[in-house]
Amino acid sequence: MSKKTNYTEACNNFEKIYEEAISTREPVVINREGAESVSVIPTAELNSIIETAYLFQSPENAVRL
Repeated sequence: MSKKTNYTEACNNFEKIYEEAISTREPVVINREGAESVSVIPTAELNSIIETAYLFQSPENAVRL
């Protein structure tokens, strides 16, 4: 389950949020009132998600996987 925090907390504690995302390999969701949320996620995790989505674009790969 993703941890959630608000924008002010994220600004004040970014190093802690960064380290938590790295150590747990889970995204940290940052909410800002009146704006879309964003997530801090390790780059390796993001790249893995992007690669998986790319591989599933091909029906042949989707069946094989």
